[in-house]
Amino acid sequence: MLEPRQLNDADHSILDVLAEDGGRMRPVHIAEAADVERSYCAQRLIRLLEHGHVSRPYDGLYVLADDPRRTHE
Repeated sequence: MLEPRQLNDADHSILDVLAEDGGRMRPVHIAEAADVERSYCAQRLIRLLEHGHVSRPYDGLYVLADDPRRTHE
C-alpha cells in the first residue's frame, strides 16, 4: 500500500476521477478527465494496480479499489 505522501499530482488526479465517476473507467477516459497524458496515465494506473489501490476486472477497465488518501482504522 502506498502512503499519501508517495502519491504525485497525477495519482491524485487519477484517484479523484475514479472516485467521482463511480470508480470504473477506461484509461483513455481517465487520462482525459485527469488532464494527464495517456501513456503517463497508463504508467500510474499500473503502479496503483501493483499496490492494490485500483483493480482491473476486465482488460482495459480500471476500478477504484482502495483510496490510499483515506485513513484506515
